Amino acid sequence: MRNKQKMLLGVISVLILISLSACGGEKETIRIVEHEIINKNSHQTANAVRYSLDVLVKEEATEEELKALAEKIVEDFKKEEDFNALSIGFYDNAEDIGYGYTLGNIDYAPYGDWGRASEVGAGDYSKSEYSYSLNLDQ
Repeated sequence: MRNKQKMLLGVISVLILISLSACGGEKETIRIVEHEIINKNSHQTANAVRYSLDVLVKEEATEEELKALAEKIVEDFKKEEDFNALSIGFYDNAEDIGYGYTLGNIDYAPYGDWGRASEVGAGDYSKSEYSYSLNLDQ
C-alpha cells in the first residue's frame, strides 16, 4: 500500500511539473507581416549616422505585428550598417510614401530620441530604445 502511495505521489508531482512548464516560459511568437523596404535614406552629419526606411506593409497588421516587424528590420539592419539612429516609416499604400506615414513610424535611437543620436558612437546600441508612433485607428 505504501509503495502505491509513493508511486501515485511521484506521478502527480511529474504532472504538476509538466503543467507548470507548459504554462510559462516561452514567449509567444508574433508573425512577421509581408513587407518591402522601398527606400533607404542616409542622414549623416559629422557626429551621427542616421538612416530612415520607408516600408510598405503588404497586409493588414496589428500594433504588435508592426512592433515585431520593426524589431526584425532593426536587427537585420544592424548586420548591414553601423548607425546611431534608425527611423522606420510604415505605409499601407506605396503611393503615400513621402506624404506622411499612413501606419505610423518607429524610431530606434539613444533613449528613443532621433535628436540624441550624436550622444553615442555609430554601432553602440547600449542606450538605444524604441519609440513608437503608430496610427492603426483606421
